[in-house]
Amino acid sequence: MRQANANIGVAFAGYFPAISLSGLFGYSGDPFIRQLAVNPVWSFGASVAQPIFNGGLTGAQVEAARQTYGSDVAAYRQTVLTAIEQVEDALSGIRLLSEEAKVQAENVRVSREATQIALNEYQAGTTAFTTVVVAETQQITAEQALLATQAQIQTDTVNLIVALGGGWSQSKLPDVALESQSIQ
Repeated sequence: MRQANANIGVAFAGYFPAISLSGLFGYSGDPFIRQLAVNPVWSFGASVAQPIFNGGLTGAQVEAARQTYGSDVAAYRQTVLTAIEQVEDALSGIRLLSEEAKVQAENVRVSREATQIALNEYQAGTTAFTTVVVAETQQITAEQALLATQAQIQTDTVNLIVALGGGWSQSKLPDVALESQSIQ
């Protein structure tokens, strides 16, 4: 945006005359006769140039620079709005999934107890083994749901960090092969 704003000033400068200064300094005389005095010579001059008619080119250039600036401002605003949206999405996702994870953790605890009760009843001989298998299946399903929710929380946390301008690069990660060699 700064560059586009500066370009407006550059285009607007086309309305003003172009001023140039020049100068010349030297010596006058015969270079083969050193006994005679060599006369210093100097001159300077200034010139001013202003286009009389350019068919509206300057006005069009100023307007084009202003439109480019407007476009850059709109792109910047859209970038900021997108970043805010990403932050809000990640924060709300983390909040909602954290609540869901609490419920699922309770579900896992209850299903583990149910599996243990079914196993105790089977060992006591009061139920069939299929009851234990069904209880274990429900327990595994509850654990998988909890793990999927926890993974989504981690993903949303990374998305939040990225949306806030953070990140990581491969070069900042530890080298596992190098660390394993140093441990041995």
